[in-house]
Amino acid sequence: MTKSQFFTLFKWSVVAFSSFLVLLAFLHRRVYSEECHGLQEWKVEKYGHISNPAINESSGLFHVKKDLFWTHNDDEDSNLYLINLKGESIHQWPLKIQNNDWEEITGDSNGFLYVGNFGNNFNLRRRVSIWKLDPFNQKRLYPIVFQYQEHGDFSPPIPGYMNFDVEAMVHFEDSLFLFTKNKDEQGFNVYALADETGTQRPKIRQFVPLSGMVTGACLSPDRKELAILTYQRIFFFKIEPGFRLGAPYSCIPIWRGRQMEAISWFRNDSLLVSNEQRDLFLISKKK
Repeated sequence: MTKSQFFTLFKWSVVAFSSFLVLLAFLHRRVYSEECHGLQEWKVEKYGHISNPAINESSGLFHVKKDLFWTHNDDEDSNLYLINLKGESIHQWPLKIQNNDWEEITGDSNGFLYVGNFGNNFNLRRRVSIWKLDPFNQKRLYPIVFQYQEHGDFSPPIPGYMNFDVEAMVHFEDSLFLFTKNKDEQGFNVYALADETGTQRPKIRQFVPLSGMVTGACLSPDRKELAILTYQRIFFFKIEPGFRLGAPYSCIPIWRGRQMEAISWFRNDSLLVSNEQRDLFLISKKK
């Protein structure tokens, strides 16, 4: 291959890759048009702003107690941050584990935290993981490693068929439930893993048809309802036996929040949502 041919090939490769990124960005920012009437029951208000500049993208939220929440960045920064409802920084917990793409944090009734190191934007990560953490003994770090059985031969990513990215997770009974961010925006897959350390091969438990890409999830304090966050909406589900999801019973449009990334229920009538711009939104039941 001549030098001229090489530079021509390189130029068109850059153009093709740039076009691919533009297409992904278009899909990423899509605004949905289906009816959503939850504002008759819920109100949405901008409530605070994350003040710590080190938290440049609140990618996960988990309620600890009162008005305190754990959050984290989605790449490189290996710290957990404790903030309050207003976004004020309370505490920082440095973790001696790598942040490849942290997308979610949740917890169980025994006090353990689970950090999802499972972001997979381009469909290419062969093994992803969840870190199980003990806040009472911060040196104890337990890895849960897994690979999707359906992932196949790891062929090149194609927009609309990239279904192995995850940004949402909850803990229920003795399992972790993961909700995929399918790029075709036609629904999401539900995976279940045991909350035990080691290597696992989860299978799809359920497919839920839903417009939008899932960016966060949380359980109500009474463990009876699930909230699923997309960039523009919050969908509410009743949890059926065996952790099955039917159709959402309510939906809230939250387009004002721009790119919503994380959600946490902290009372049975209130949720907190964060976006990439570090704003905090309070979602509360109307009296």
